[in-house]
Amino acid sequence: MTVSVRPTWKESAARTDFMERTLELARTYDVEEDKGLEIWPNESIPIPPLSEAKKAALSSLLWKTTHIDDTHEKHDERLFDAGQYLEVDARYFNDGREGAYPTAHLRFYPLVQMILMNNVLKKHGFQALLWDGWRSSTTQMDLFDEHADDLRDGHPEWGPEQIRASAQKFVSIATGHPFHPSPHVTGGAIDWTLADLDRNPVNMGCAFDDFSDVAATRYFEELATRRSLTPEEQVAQRNRRIHYRVSTNLGFANYPAEFWHSSLGDQMWGLDHDKDAFYGPAPFATAEKLLGPRTISVNRAGQIEVYQLLIRRLSNPFDAIHAVQTAIRALYVADGVDSPVGLTPKQIRDVIGQATGYSSKLLAD
Repeated sequence: MTVSVRPTWKESAARTDFMERTLELARTYDVEEDKGLEIWPNESIPIPPLSEAKKAALSSLLWKTTHIDDTHEKHDERLFDAGQYLEVDARYFNDGREGAYPTAHLRFYPLVQMILMNNVLKKHGFQALLWDGWRSSTTQMDLFDEHADDLRDGHPEWGPEQIRASAQKFVSIATGHPFHPSPHVTGGAIDWTLADLDRNPVNMGCAFDDFSDVAATRYFEELATRRSLTPEEQVAQRNRRIHYRVSTNLGFANYPAEFWHSSLGDQMWGLDHDKDAFYGPAPFATAEKLLGPRTISVNRAGQIEVYQLLIRRLSNPFDAIHAVQTAIRALYVADGVDSPVGLTPKQIRDVIGQATGYSSKLLAD
């Protein structure tokens, strides 16, 4: 049986050219002056607390059930090298993390908004310093495993489920699941801090990846209700207010457990804005085209592995990659029976084989 999949991939040379020209124009665009928007915050106003409903949704991981609108015009945006437009300190690459890259990659829309935000920051003596953006599943799993191991060592009385749940407060389990992707796998999540104009990070109250209560965005707001803040703590409180406000004023959402984590278009952003998300996992075509051939694993319904999606070998890469994406999307919901799109696991393997040129035998269970 031959299964045809109608391509909906929206990338094109004209669209890419438009995006690149927009990014260049954004470098000098003053959104406050040209649009009359007030982005710079009143530093005396505290960071607001979350509603109880949103606290519950975040702590229970219900944000992962936010609907992803795969018909949205931004859904298939490609990744861009943010280091061409913003300062980057690629922490995970510098630390030698497996699967990490020496720069940060973001989807088009979040990158445009970050550039516009950076223009505002520079007028006040700051700039954005990016630590991480799109993250490979390999790096994501490495981070999760390490944090889970630390929790296991520190709490030998905890069972596997408690370790798993606690670890996910700071590090999501690596998954490219089309309905529940890890935030950084989407390319819409950014880890960043404030720096001065000489690229020196300013006082934010704790270091990057400090997996403690001090990392919470509102930590100093809460602390100030219990005692007077020291001068150093007051500086950190002010800087966190700036970080939070300039990003949220340009449409980003903040993850309340990590002051450094902002997102736009992913499921966590959707929960914060009461909207559908529009970014799933960054398209394979984007990652492969930008970063070169990588090994992509899909651990579901037969532990299928799709080896080395060699984009350059495909006569029509965008159509073929969309076929792979559709096949894998179906794979996640096809547990040995017909899937909602009418494909059995075997037929799904046939589609993947057609798109990549690999035989069904290689893709077999």
